[in-house]
Amino acid sequence: MSALNASHVASSLQELVSGLVGKHFNTSTGKPLQIGGVLPVVVGTFRDDAGAVAAVMVLDVPLASFLGAGLVMIPVGVANESVKARKVSGNLLENLQEIMNVSAQLFMSEEHTHHVRFESLSQPPPAPPKDVTSLASKPNGRLDLDAELEGYGKGRITIVW
Repeated sequence: MSALNASHVASSLQELVSGLVGKHFNTSTGKPLQIGGVLPVVVGTFRDDAGAVAAVMVLDVPLASFLGAGLVMIPVGVANESVKARKVSGNLLENLQEIMNVSAQLFMSEEHTHHVRFESLSQPPPAPPKDVTSLASKPNGRLDLDAELEGYGKGRITIVW
């Protein structure tokens, strides 16, 4: 999947999230997030038809909470409660799964005929499977973004493939 272009993935992500949520979603180059780092994160795993890890999205709790709330217009105060708790609450996590499911299209291109699907969303601990952490530590491509969802707030996302 190295043929994917980071700037194309970034602009496609902005367009996809803005379209789903109905609010402006802006991104800019940011600092990397790590699985098992200091900040609590949510990890989305995407696999191809052969079962191999095709991509991993790592979101900090604020961005994950804001996206989960924004999808169904849950008040920002509910998202802020998750941010304070440092863990994305159940209904926000379920909503984020819907965004992740649609996001699988970011990792498919005309050059790649294989299908990529969203597999799972987790909040470590426990640690994700070794193939997920392996790709995250040695990716073919990487995108580190600061992001802001209009009316909700800011956070960070790292995408590797």
